[in-house]
Formats: sequence, C-alpha cells, structure tokens
Amino acid sequence: MFATFGEDRLERIDNNTSPVKITEWKNSEKIKKAYEELFTNYELLSKIGYSIFRSHKEEELSTMHCAYILSICDILLNPKSSGIKCNDRSVTRRVHAFLRAFEKNSPATPQMMEEIAEAEEKEAEKAAK
Repeated sequence: MFATFGEDRLERIDNNTSPVKITEWKNSEKIKKAYEELFTNYELLSKIGYSIFRSHKEEELSTMHCAYILSICDILLNPKSSGIKCNDRSVTRRVHAFLRAFEKNSPATPQMMEEIAEAEEKEAEKAAK
C-alpha cells in the first residue's frame, strides 16, 4: 500500500509507532485524502491488489480479494479506528461488509467503514473496563 501511494502521498508507519503518533498520522490531511481515494480509485486498488496477490497478475482480482485488500487498507487508514493492527475479527467484519455491499451492487463507502470502526472502538473501551 505504501509503495503504491508513494512516500509523498502516504508516509510510512508501523507497529512500533506510538498511539499518539498513529492518531496524528490518521488525522492528517494526506491520510484522509488517501483513505477517501481507496473508495474512488479502482486503479489504485488494483495496483495494491496485484502487488499483494502477485500470482493473480494475469487475471482479474476476485471480489473476495478486493474485499480483503479494502479491509486491510481500511484498518490502516480509517481515522475512526485508533490502531493499525489487523486481527482476524476486524478483517472478517470488514470483508463481510464489503461483500454485502458488492452483492447489492452498492458502493462501499468510507461512512460504512467508519461505523464499523466506531463500533470496534466502543467494544474495546467496554472490554478494557
């Protein structure tokens, strides 16, 4: 994802970055713009997908592949999600949401993903108490 966007559009971050820095990073204009672009630029999604699924380079990516890619990118870039760690539950929740949207020929939107992120944040807060 970082290579596809390029350093000028998406600064690198990793799991060693402090939570405060991750929040600042996610709330920057660059990241917000990159996040929005995920939902509007199919070519960008394809580039990310083919860099991940190299064995599928000669064929069109399946709906499941696209849902998976969007899910990972959403977790990393969504400003409503405080972290960048991907776990099975978060990825699966997003994949299902994307697949439902695709089945209904509805566009996947940042708003629907932000709702999922907000719900996960509330669950995490509740679990921490």
